[in-house]
Amino acid sequence: MGNKPKTLITFAVLFTTIFTVSISLGYSQNQASFFVYLPSVQKPAFDSIAATPLPSISPTPEASATLIPTESPTSTDTPTQTASPTASHTPSSSPSATLEPTSTQTIVPTTTSTPTTEATATQTPTNTATATQTPTNTATVTQTPTSTSTATQTATNTATPTQTPTNTATATQTATATTTPTPTNTPIPTPPFQIRSIDLLTHGFDGEPADGATNGLSISDDGTKIVFESFASNLVPNDTNAALDIFLYKTADEELTRLPIAPNNEDPKLGHSPLSMSADGRFVAFTSSSNLTDENDANAFQQLYIYDLESQNIMLVSKGTDGKRGNANTRGASISADGRYLAFGSEATNLTSDNITVQTDHIFRYDRLTSEIKLITQSTESKPVTRPSYSQHLSRDGRYITYKSFSNSLTDDDWNGKFDIFLYDHNDGSTIKISKPNSGAQSDGWSDYPTISHDNRYITFSSDATNLTSSPPNREHSTYHIYLFDMSTTLLSLVKIELEDGLIYKGASSTKFTANNQEILANFSWSDPESSETSYHSDIFVYNIETKQAKLLSKTYSGEIANERSSGPNMSLSKKFLVFRSRATNLTAETTMMNTDQIYLFTYR
Repeated sequence: MGNKPKTLITFAVLFTTIFTVSISLGYSQNQASFFVYLPSVQKPAFDSIAATPLPSISPTPEASATLIPTESPTSTDTPTQTASPTASHTPSSSPSATLEPTSTQTIVPTTTSTPTTEATATQTPTNTATATQTPTNTATVTQTPTSTSTATQTATNTATPTQTPTNTATATQTATATTTPTPTNTPIPTPPFQIRSIDLLTHGFDGEPADGATNGLSISDDGTKIVFESFASNLVPNDTNAALDIFLYKTADEELTRLPIAPNNEDPKLGHSPLSMSADGRFVAFTSSSNLTDENDANAFQQLYIYDLESQNIMLVSKGTDGKRGNANTRGASISADGRYLAFGSEATNLTSDNITVQTDHIFRYDRLTSEIKLITQSTESKPVTRPSYSQHLSRDGRYITYKSFSNSLTDDDWNGKFDIFLYDHNDGSTIKISKPNSGAQSDGWSDYPTISHDNRYITFSSDATNLTSSPPNREHSTYHIYLFDMSTTLLSLVKIELEDGLIYKGASSTKFTANNQEILANFSWSDPESSETSYHSDIFVYNIETKQAKLLSKTYSGEIANERSSGPNMSLSKKFLVFRSRATNLTAETTMMNTDQIYLFTYR
């Protein structure tokens, strides 16, 4: 009789150990497996025609994924659980046990996900046990064994198991999860564009708007940094050079400064080419005819420079293999997201070892890490072309360059003697013509303003051609129309623009893509059919490719349209910040100067 308590205690400890190990094994083996399915991006509904297949192009479409795993393991002593997002554990004692779980969980993480687990198990212990359990899932348990039981459980998911193991248990697990992964180019949903604030960035230290015009404009991905050029003398103190300067505006602290890009605080002579800033806001590309570096071969030509905002170092880009500066003018650059690559135009003949015999505007690609400059505008015989090329635009990853050219020797299918749009692929060195109908005929119009979407899928450009698609554009109100080239399907489509509030579309100039690659930020010209005025406005619109609707953005809080032209829109990746130039006097309460472009910052909720 004296040994019975010790025997019972020993048996209870042994049972507790087996019970705890069994549950631990159950949690370790019931982990769901995930399979990623990336659906194809839906092609917009356009008046589309098939174009000549694109050689060796691997677009990077925006991605989304739905994960629906199903796992039905069978394991030893592994109970089944049904999980819910919230949890609590309240063990109790009574002659019987009842555990009735019901749970559903949908998880939408950014990079990883925890699926919902649904399981059912039955366990009926016959001995007295004391168990302490701490798994990784939150559970709500109601347990009534036939013997006294004490349990402590903390988990992430809610589970209400009914357990009846003997020696072998069979567990069934069904997991359903829905996830949205975050690709390199994050799809951004369309915001309602509800204005939180409108700020005049070109607000002088003297309290007056800028007393000079602005030129060039670029914004970082996060919208914290904005750079622009201005002739104004009252934006910062002691600006007495009466010349074009580069200014940096930081949205976080509303600070406006002039970049110290010249040695010894001298005033450089800047070019009039648009600025280009890397996505992280670190590197700024610009042109100047001043000698801003230590090169001793200074000349009067406009050169291309890169300014590093972190180190405040300046690098000369437009110099040849012999180290000498370009022997002709160089135009503005388009910079990759990481600031490594630049696409720029130049008339210089000494930037590469190519035998450029005719001085004309060429397109070049520069690698900042290797200092290599490559001539892009080469003929099908690998010789420099003899006619000008402009409007270069570099993809965010630095792989593609699209541009317009007057040359007829870049490809074998071009002989119309007009400016056409071309695409260069650095991976294989190929060049194709984009602005052409599928019939084999030549475009009967001029094309301009090419730009590449963030995911390398689309290219847009403007053209006054009438034969690029099977159905000609409506030229009653506009001669220039926007076309969309889908690099994944090689379809060329006419973008049919419908303006809100019955406004009549009159044409478009420059275009840019927003972060979700389904919207185009553009300058649209329009007129009001109900107005007695015969003139038309140029304003900032965002156009949705799928809905074909264009929303006017350059307007006041109350919805009043800007009373003068607006241009040069740039938008942050989050679509929270929109910055553009405008001559309007009604966007803010401050009195601005007529016929002088000012910089406005729209912040959305």
